[in-house]
Amino acid sequence: NLPEIQSLYQKTALNQLIIGSLLFLFLWCNADAIFAIIPNGESFKTGKIVILYLGIAKVIDMACGINYEILAFSKHYRTSAFLNLGITAASLFINYYSILWFGFVGASIGTIFIVILFNIVRGGFLWQKMGLQPFHKNAFFVLILAAFIAIIEHFCPHFTNTRLSAFLDACTHCALIGGFYLIILLKFNLSDDISNSFQKNWKQFRAK
Repeated sequence: NLPEIQSLYQKTALNQLIIGSLLFLFLWCNADAIFAIIPNGESFKTGKIVILYLGIAKVIDMACGINYEILAFSKHYRTSAFLNLGITAASLFINYYSILWFGFVGASIGTIFIVILFNIVRGGFLWQKMGLQPFHKNAFFVLILAAFIAIIEHFCPHFTNTRLSAFLDACTHCALIGGFYLIILLKFNLSDDISNSFQKNWKQFRAK
């Protein structure tokens, strides 16, 4: 039932993108606060850019949906296995040279390229053989929303002088980011699943 699979493919990709983008915003926008809270945080602060690269890689992977699962349970599962072996070999090559050239930051850069490669190959195969693609029209607006929040957060003041102030700062910014993100999602109904789930739970809450 390809139409049903296509619908599931796009819905899961969209919902994963929404959740992944929000978690990434929480982590990246509060990175300084996290470093201030954890012991010896200053020694880890030089690796802040790694959080950015790995976060982007994970969001890309989530945005591309369940292409691996669809392939693994289709008649093309043998081809999927060979594709994975080939991409894994290429991943070793990419990781080796990215680490060689850029050090520990290169590992995260290599991860982005590997994730993109995996999803281009698997997604391209699904598109060619089964006519399936994961990108819902609302995915573009989710990315715009996440980028807008990230830009606004960049210019917002943060108070991370002490562990307590850093903790309170992180809680405050998470609440603001999450609240604004949810309001826009519901206002413009960017995900039917999330909107319906929220309305259902809200009605049950009011009923109590």
